[in-house]
Amino acid sequence: MPSDPPTSPPVHPALHRQLERLGLAPDTPPQDAATWRTLLAGLDRWCREGDAARRQLEAALSASQPEMHALYESLRRASESQLADERDKLRAVVRSIGDGLCVIDQDGRLVYMNPEGERVLGWHEAELVGRRVLDLVAAHPPEGADRGGRTDLRAVVGAGRAFRDEDGVFRRRDGSDVAVSYVLNPIVKAGHLLGAVLVFRDIGERKVAAEELRRAKEEAESANRAKSQFLASMSHEIRTPMNAIIGMAGLILDTDLTPDQRDCVDTIRSAGTALLSVVNDVLDFSKIEAGKLDLERQPLDLRACVESAFDMVSADAARKELDLAYEIRPGTPDVVLGDVTRLRQVLVNLLSNAVKFTAAGEILVRVEAQAYEPGRYVLTFSVSDTGTGIPADRMDRLFRSFSQIDASTTRQYGGTGLGLAISKRLCELMNGTLWVESEVGRGSTFHFRVQAQAAPDLHGKGMSGPQPALVGLRLLVVDDNANNQRILARLARAWGMEVTTEASGPAALATIDGGAAFDVAILDMQMPGMDGVSLAREIRRRRGGGLPLILLTSVGWHDSEAEVDFAAHLTKPVKFYQLYTALLGAVGTEPSPATERLPRPRVESDLARRHPLSILVVEDNAVNQKVAVKMLERLGYPAAVATSGTDAVSALRASAFDAVLMDVEMPHMDGLETTHRIRESLPPDRQPRIIAVTAYALESDRQRCLDAGMDDFITKPIHLAAMAEALKRCPPAAGPTAGGSSAADGVRDRLREVVGPSRPDEVEAMLALYFEDAEGYRGSLARAVEAGDADAAGRALHGLKGASRNVGAWAVAEVCDDAERRLRSDGPAALSTAADDLRSALEALHAGLAAGESGAH
Repeated sequence: MPSDPPTSPPVHPALHRQLERLGLAPDTPPQDAATWRTLLAGLDRWCREGDAARRQLEAALSASQPEMHALYESLRRASESQLADERDKLRAVVRSIGDGLCVIDQDGRLVYMNPEGERVLGWHEAELVGRRVLDLVAAHPPEGADRGGRTDLRAVVGAGRAFRDEDGVFRRRDGSDVAVSYVLNPIVKAGHLLGAVLVFRDIGERKVAAEELRRAKEEAESANRAKSQFLASMSHEIRTPMNAIIGMAGLILDTDLTPDQRDCVDTIRSAGTALLSVVNDVLDFSKIEAGKLDLERQPLDLRACVESAFDMVSADAARKELDLAYEIRPGTPDVVLGDVTRLRQVLVNLLSNAVKFTAAGEILVRVEAQAYEPGRYVLTFSVSDTGTGIPADRMDRLFRSFSQIDASTTRQYGGTGLGLAISKRLCELMNGTLWVESEVGRGSTFHFRVQAQAAPDLHGKGMSGPQPALVGLRLLVVDDNANNQRILARLARAWGMEVTTEASGPAALATIDGGAAFDVAILDMQMPGMDGVSLAREIRRRRGGGLPLILLTSVGWHDSEAEVDFAAHLTKPVKFYQLYTALLGAVGTEPSPATERLPRPRVESDLARRHPLSILVVEDNAVNQKVAVKMLERLGYPAAVATSGTDAVSALRASAFDAVLMDVEMPHMDGLETTHRIRESLPPDRQPRIIAVTAYALESDRQRCLDAGMDDFITKPIHLAAMAEALKRCPPAAGPTAGGSSAADGVRDRLREVVGPSRPDEVEAMLALYFEDAEGYRGSLARAVEAGDADAAGRALHGLKGASRNVGAWAVAEVCDDAERRLRSDGPAALSTAADDLRSALEALHAGLAAGESGAH
């Protein structure tokens, strides 16, 4: 068996590559001499070439050292130049920063500070570099502040944490303080603190601006308070004379007057009411602007609210023969929570504008509701008219304050230009809005939307569905106005009636002649061709008296001699409840049908008999005194008068009164202070009910009066009904009145209070002295009147008035006071009856005292 061939040693890599280059396998040796020669020649050449290459490389490296060094220097210089450029750029950025900037090292020494920092601190960078800048510019609180709570910036840097202060103070180079806001951020690398960056801003100007803003805000608030106070004061000053104008006009209208006299007085009252509405507009606007207007949230009857708004404008609409109607759409809640006064105010304003700008046609109010949550609704009111319309280029003026569509100095219509602006703001306060759609020559429709929550109808009349007394009855409605027809028909059908509508008298007669039978008919008075009365006569002629007729008229129609026995008269807009009761009365279900006329105001002239009270009027203004006394007389009450707070306190100490009408705004001692004195000085069983009487009409004024100890509140101008209601709330109690034996008892009570109850002889002595002085004053008055000496007459009256008040003789004091007022206005000629009046008053007092004395025995 042949032996294995010997193992060849490994071939060197260089030899291996050379063999491959010659085409020989590394593990196959050459087979002939030529191949060996070639191989050896190649190896020799390779060795020689390798040494040459090595020597060439060495030579090249040796020769390139200077070039390589030059290249290195070139690269180094380029790098430094680029770094310098970047550094310059960074410095430029830092220098241009609007805030001060300091870079400090870990020891707190300054490395760099920008120009803004130099400006704020007053130091040059070169002066601080290398110095502990935080020691020189240490943050500290302003003078007077607690320095124990200041922040130590050095400790912040040492702790390596950031810190910010928006209200800091630095020290300048000159020792002055500068208010700054600053932030201190540490510079940390690989966990090591290298220093910190302090960035700060001079906020001195900002603080000055803030202080100026604060002062400006305070001045604006002060000006706003002054404006509100001015408007309230002006309201008071205007309301005071308006109280006399409207009050006296109302009293005169309740007397027997000729038509011309009534027209003149009614004009005076209307003008006064118009002026009062201007005052109310300005006052409301100021309250809204000041954010002082608070809305009430009470249950309100939507239908009653709309009807009461119509009541305010119905007379003006009747004068222009305008049709008025309203429609509350199905699905609208009867009662909602809201402010009935403000909601009605918006409605009245829109209705007043509609009447003002409508010469002929109709005004229609629609109300509908859309529920957005259970029990919560968006109420949309629409007031449409057939008036002049509003040009598109003037629509933007509508809701501006003190602006009107017709801005000329000769504009046809009056007003403040505040009504719509106030109405819009009120709607916004009720989470709603107000807008308008209009076409010139065709009329306008104002819409407003408010949010409201449904409330239970606590006084529900049960009239929203079929009514047993009306179900199945046949109703004829004759009206040329399609809206009136539709509204009347819808209401009647809702109650279960069968309704036929006709647009004219001839059409109605044709229906009747055709054999149609009806149980009741409603006839519009104002129809073209054949009016309601003429139609009624024809119906009576053809059918006799078997068909009950209801006449539908405008406010102010007084033709009671129409020779037709109407079952009821209704005025437009037809009120829900009045229509209901009129229909019931017409068909015989109720004996008293609803009939609405334009009556005189109902005066409760027997109120004093039904609700007896002794009343003291406290008022410094002579005209307002007279108004109050006259109004009380209309209610049947005699009244004593005190012209100042001091006199009122004295009067109440001398005599017991059940009620006091207290003017709030009086010189020297106002009504609030007077009330305080009364509450302090009188025992509980002598305390009267005090009713504030003021021209200030804000709710805050009412609360101020109640807080002062008053019991009730009525505003000027005083309305008789408001006064009567306030007096009804007074509990009647036994107390002296201004005359007769009760007045005599009051005099004795006053004198017993002065001399003591155990000394009746002193009381009688003082009474005798009083009557002696009174006769002396009366004689002086008579002589002064005879001589025409006004000054002497005034001194006599004033002296007797003071003496009478001191003893509690209020009736005598009132005669003197009235005579003094007449003396000031008309001179001595006005005093011709003063002596006789005084004699009568003194005799009545003397008789009362005598009767009281005999009764005591």
